[in-house]
Amino acid sequence: MDIPDAKAVHFGFSLAVGLSPDVRTQFRILVQPRTFSSQVKSGQYGNEPLSVMATMRQWAGGKKHASLHDLHQQLIQQAAPLVEERLVKPIVMPIREAIARHR
Repeated sequence: MDIPDAKAVHFGFSLAVGLSPDVRTQFRILVQPRTFSSQVKSGQYGNEPLSVMATMRQWAGGKKHASLHDLHQQLIQQAAPLVEERLVKPIVMPIREAIARHR
């Protein structure tokens, strides 16, 4: 940001964590504002949406899976507590409370 006339147009948070020893199973959190260039130019920001996403995935890495259905169920079981403990409580709830204070 030390470039003359530079303004941040987008700034988000993304974190991916490997959950298995081979790091093929990953949990990703992404927080992304919806800022438009026109808002940056004018300096006026409205109540734009904020995207908060979680992704749980497993890279094949040359290994075969028993079935897509079984893998899907396994990833859901592994992701559900992570979403609650690592996304909803520490990220979504504070954002929700901050929005509620500004209304």
